[in-house]
Amino acid sequence: MTHLSSNRDGSTELVVVDGRPSEFDEHDSPTKFRFGDPSVVFRARGDVTPMVFSLAWSIGGDLVIGYAFTSTTSRPDGTWRNLTQNRCAVRPYGGEFFDVLVEEDEIIGRDPSVSLVGKGGNMRVFYAYESREGVRLRVSENGGRAFSSPMAIGDRAGVDPTVIARDQDGKLRVDVLWIAMGRKGNELHLRHWDDWDLGAFADFRLTEAVMTPSADLPRDGKVPGAEVGIFVPDAGYRITEVAWFGYDAVLDGDDVVIVYDEQTFDAWTICYGAPFLERSLDGPMTFGAGAEDGFQAAEPPPLAPGMTEPVAPPDPDHMHQLKLIRLD
Repeated sequence: MTHLSSNRDGSTELVVVDGRPSEFDEHDSPTKFRFGDPSVVFRARGDVTPMVFSLAWSIGGDLVIGYAFTSTTSRPDGTWRNLTQNRCAVRPYGGEFFDVLVEEDEIIGRDPSVSLVGKGGNMRVFYAYESREGVRLRVSENGGRAFSSPMAIGDRAGVDPTVIARDQDGKLRVDVLWIAMGRKGNELHLRHWDDWDLGAFADFRLTEAVMTPSADLPRDGKVPGAEVGIFVPDAGYRITEVAWFGYDAVLDGDDVVIVYDEQTFDAWTICYGAPFLERSLDGPMTFGAGAEDGFQAAEPPPLAPGMTEPVAPPDPDHMHQLKLIRLD
């Protein structure tokens, strides 16, 4: 168990607590756990905002934690400075933690991602994270003690990376996923290496954002506000894209399995209080989502308790659609 803990003196600590099964049922499944004493891995001087950690175990029992946090300070001119540290903490099997600063940047970042190949001092650590230049990837060839120069992936609008590396048929196969800003909305993109050591890679667009003018929609597809004369019915757009923070990915054998949240909503733009009617733009800046009746929880809920009961098929008219991708 890992967490960032705030102290009374204003400092913040990365704390790790190990838990082990202490009782088992008749099927040898754990029913209780015993936790050890907390271990402080890193101490920041001030109060910080943590990102969600990425934690991985090597095949040899080495523990690697990719973590990041943002500190905010006030400048004399009244502006604010947001500084994010991306760090990597490693506990070799049977050893003690050591901690490395991977990169520090003036940005409010999102969660980093780590993936491991091998074990011990020769373990390769792949570390993907955000910077002001977009998604970056660094690699350690010596168990996390030092990292390579950064590799830029995508453009400056890229966010929320996930890296997955594994040995497959004697080759080091690597995938980096991220959310990219396409011409018409958020999309899920991929950079793939069949063999990392050869260096050649290919980029793919796994999903495509779609923007449809309201004038091209069926007349039963209402534009919010049109019925009361606030907005011109044909001035809006219906957008389908990957939701913000809208995906996760895991390794299933040698395949990468991705689940993502695809959302569809109505949007329009306002220019000095009037609808923006320009047709030459590829896509407007959205003023707001136009769900006609606001948010309504699904009934019954889409996931049954414990996943022990059948789940109703998805309704294509729902704003959010949960979708799967498997990469062979």
